[in-house]
Amino acid sequence: MREAKATTRADRYALQAEMREMMRSVETAWVALQAAGLREEASRDGLAAARIALDGVRAEYEFGLRSTIDILLAEQSYRAAQLALGRARSDVLMA
Repeated sequence: MREAKATTRADRYALQAEMREMMRSVETAWVALQAAGLREEASRDGLAAARIALDGVRAEYEFGLRSTIDILLAEQSYRAAQLALGRARSDVLMA
């Protein structure tokens, strides 16, 4: 009888430990998903800002205020923002 009670109690503790571990895993996954969503939103804003900057540099180039190097640097920044958005979207899907 004592052995059965001890086994039952041990099984109950093991079940509670598994439930805590499962809840921890779920909470971790939820937080990761929220963080990935926020990174995607920030990357989207960064892409919009890079686009505005690129358009501004191109307009200034037309007036002779910027060089070709400035346009290339702005385009590089815009492409980097596109890549960051792609990575953020991938993180959301993975989360």
